[in-house]
Amino acid sequence: MKPQTNHEWWDFYTNYCREKFRKNISKNYPYADAIYLAYEQTIELRTIPGDKTRFNSVNFEVLNQWAEKYDKVVDAVYNQDKEDIRCCEQCGFPMIEGFYLAGEFACCEECCLKAYDGDKKQMEEDLSHAEEIDGECYWTEWDSVTFE
Repeated sequence: MKPQTNHEWWDFYTNYCREKFRKNISKNYPYADAIYLAYEQTIELRTIPGDKTRFNSVNFEVLNQWAEKYDKVVDAVYNQDKEDIRCCEQCGFPMIEGFYLAGEFACCEECCLKAYDGDKKQMEEDLSHAEEIDGECYWTEWDSVTFE
């Protein structure tokens, strides 16, 4: 299904990049090269992969905004020590948004569930307390991929 809102488009680009990053890692690319190539593949998108309809072009306005932010991610990955980069602890994807799980990071719901060893009920229970003052598991965004 084609993304409709700017938020859905942002998620589409991030998910596409994450998928490409994972494939690059599985092909044994070095970490920085894996994210760089995934970023390049994402910003080169002109149409939605697999969508054969006439109206399958991507949202270039959101893609440009996404590219600006993720360009800084790629730059940080190349210019910082890896331990200074906030990464998903399940797949290694560098994170500017994602789940904070009481000291652990997960970039998406799939990786969050892996962090819970597949215990969806416990994951949902913990995340249901995200808005509480002492909630230790929640979705968030950071200004940078590096720990500051």
